[in-house]
Amino acid sequence: MTILSLTELTEADLLNLHSARSINIVLGKWLESDIDLFFGPLLIADITLKVSENVTWDKVLVVCGFFKSRRDAKGSGWGISIPKGFSMHNIGKFHREIAALNMQE
Repeated sequence: MTILSLTELTEADLLNLHSARSINIVLGKWLESDIDLFFGPLLIADITLKVSENVTWDKVLVVCGFFKSRRDAKGSGWGISIPKGFSMHNIGKFHREIAALNMQE
């Protein structure tokens, strides 16, 4: 399992994000056991992305390669904040999966 920070991504990290079939996102105060509980047993190839608490879906989806621009993401209805709790979505014609765990207080 790879845990990346949204603010410290390298070019290689971006390539991995753009080619991943599923991406997990965590916000707030979380433990590694929370990741295993909500996202299931993770493999070495699985990617988990740490993001700040005030980030919105559009920014995350552009960084992960789901959309080319924030404008495209917002136009598709993703200009909203990530809701508290657990959420999972399939996006695009290839049904790439993105799951978020928002552990904010």
